[in-house]
Amino acid sequence: MKTTRAVLCHEITVHPGIAQEDVYGNTIRTPGEPVTYRARVWMTAGREIERYRDDLPVQTWWAILPPDAEVSSHDRIDFAGRSFDVEEVLPRLGHHAVHHLTVRLTQTEGF
Repeated sequence: MKTTRAVLCHEITVHPGIAQEDVYGNTIRTPGEPVTYRARVWMTAGREIERYRDDLPVQTWWAILPPDAEVSSHDRIDFAGRSFDVEEVLPRLGHHAVHHLTVRLTQTEGF
């Protein structure tokens, strides 16, 4: 069985999302100080059926991070020249504590 460290073969940059208010009183997210982590990133492909469209292709991106990584659903992740919004952070429990974090991502354009 591989250890978590052996599986974390990619390097990602997490840009923490800081909530601020714009001049109109709307809450906007601005990037904070970036942090680099070791991770494992992969894409899964699937199909969804929508009205008037059959078998619409859908891509979901995932990342595994160390359990001490600071990441939330307000953050942006850069990996291999691509940008992703963090959709959800799912902790995975080992025998005694959190073993790693599984993060669901959505690919975005630009920052």
